[in-house]
Amino acid sequence: MSTPVQLGPTTLAAPDTSPRWLTQREVAALLGYSPRQVRRLIVAGLFPEPIRVLGPTSHPRWLATTVEAWMAASVRAYERTRTA
Repeated sequence: MSTPVQLGPTTLAAPDTSPRWLTQREVAALLGYSPRQVRRLIVAGLFPEPIRVLGPTSHPRWLATTVEAWMAASVRAYERTRTA
């Protein structure tokens, strides 16, 4: 959690540098897909595997930065096909 920094009469929150973990539902909503479609993409090797933070029986999670990088790469690949 970020710690507020007092600067005169104004208090600013320090940036939160802890990783943000996303659930499968959050990833699906971010991508505009159903959770089932996200799973299909994973099985097909088209989307990053989740990290099971607490071991093999825990719920799958993705780092937000991983999902954002995948989205950016997908956009670049799409743009290359449009200009080719």
